[in-house]
Amino acid sequence: MVFQGTVDNTDPNKLIVPTIEALRDSEYVVVATTAGAQTAELRARFPERNVVIADFINYDDLFPHVDVFVTSGGFGSNLAAFLHGVPVVGAGKREGKNDINARIGHNNLGIDLRSERPKPAAIRKAVRRLLDDPAYTRKVPTSARNCSPTTRSRPSRTGSSRRMRPHAPERVVHLCWLLLCGRKGLPGDPPVVRLRDQVRAGARASRILDAAG
Repeated sequence: MVFQGTVDNTDPNKLIVPTIEALRDSEYVVVATTAGAQTAELRARFPERNVVIADFINYDDLFPHVDVFVTSGGFGSNLAAFLHGVPVVGAGKREGKNDINARIGHNNLGIDLRSERPKPAAIRKAVRRLLDDPAYTRKVPTSARNCSPTTRSRPSRTGSSRRMRPHAPERVVHLCWLLLCGRKGLPGDPPVVRLRDQVRAGARASRILDAAG
């Protein structure tokens, strides 16, 4: 799957086009979501049977079937990928995305291409590495399990079990934003508002990178 973002998506040649070109003749199915930017033009340009191009596809419906996510490095997209145990190929250097991608690469949650306009060959190599390298195929699903709801029981100091209280969705998003981006702010910041509906209540997303490190 490839997604270029909801803001800097007017030029699909930055990421969507090179990703499709990298994998259009492969055994993989390539799903590109455009957020409504030049969808019809891209469908006409890439009529291959293994290429699916849509304005929008619900992440919760799609991610269970995704093996690798190619993204510009936006926080919301990466958070959704990690919650579903999907490794990412990050290609973005602006709007703080270079910082997010660097942390992802450092923690082996994906590969940072360190480019705003990656070449098809670089994307193809990164995708194949994520699929074949056990360092990624084992670690990212483990991180996803650590983001499971916190309402499970755990032993107390007295030996009995007690229920863990889940984080509120706003708090989960805020903690993840700080963790990935090193950014100070309040739960009312725009990133939290945009992502509130993408995070399920109770997800231990504040431990995404702690568990991976």
